[in-house]
Amino acid sequence: MHEKLKNSLFPVFEWTQPKFAILGGFSLDMTKYSYHKQYLNYLEILSKVIPVKYFANQQCKNYIESKIEVNNITFIDYQLDSLWIRDYAPIWLQDKESDDFSIVNFPYGANHFEENQADDGFSSFLSKELGIPLLFNLPKNQIPFYFDGGNILVDEFGNCYTSIREDDPPKKYRKELLSHINCHKLVIMNSIPQEPTGHVDMFMKIFPNKKALLAKYKTFPFKETMEKNKQILLNFGFDIIDLPHIDLTGYTSWSYANAVVVGKNVFIPQYGHKEDQNALNIYSSLGYKVYAIEADMIMKEKGSLHCITNFIY
Repeated sequence: MHEKLKNSLFPVFEWTQPKFAILGGFSLDMTKYSYHKQYLNYLEILSKVIPVKYFANQQCKNYIESKIEVNNITFIDYQLDSLWIRDYAPIWLQDKESDDFSIVNFPYGANHFEENQADDGFSSFLSKELGIPLLFNLPKNQIPFYFDGGNILVDEFGNCYTSIREDDPPKKYRKELLSHINCHKLVIMNSIPQEPTGHVDMFMKIFPNKKALLAKYKTFPFKETMEKNKQILLNFGFDIIDLPHIDLTGYTSWSYANAVVVGKNVFIPQYGHKEDQNALNIYSSLGYKVYAIEADMIMKEKGSLHCITNFIY
């Protein structure tokens, strides 16, 4: 494993104000599927709140420009393989002594077996494009475990929260990996049963001052799993706000926690269910300006808004 980073470097909190949003992975093949309209609609709305750097080849750029307003979108000629930029983009670190930013990269699950080469090389490309130091870039063959960026949340005390499924490799690999980004404590949460990603950002969101949103269900085994997670967070002193999720077979992974915070704005997926308005009200009660984004077609691809969005700090 790589030498540990200096002690003043810590993962960036999600509520840190970014300079740009970054998205990518749209391909002309996507135009055949119903979710592409929701994806482009979200891109357009997001770009009116924060400048977006979008990674795409010329063909995709031309198509996007023909469909939405792109005044606040800068296109960069790098065609990613998939939409899930939250997972394969690098993890951002901030130096508490200098406030400088840098990045690190772990192997991403979808790329662990030599797939999606453009996604795998994105961290190196971004480092060169931005002039941001890539402090380490662990190749696949150095570790027996991969790590998806959607499976880490960080609080203001440097504690890192991640979830592990029953079929994941031993916890020791996760702990060893995350020790390299100076997590003060590694807190293991329980993933949503039967949810395909197993990621913590599907059921939980952390806010400043020890507040956390946590998915709430009514039926077994989802209710029991979230009760276990609630107790973990209570033990860490969190004020927990229940976020009712869709409690129907096949829909329990349709996440309102998988929202995107940009400063005092939050983009909240909407799925055409009665719980939609609850989610808007809860985020609004926390002082955020809310944007309701139709995402039921996106979610059918096993991810939502947080999964397809990342940032430059």
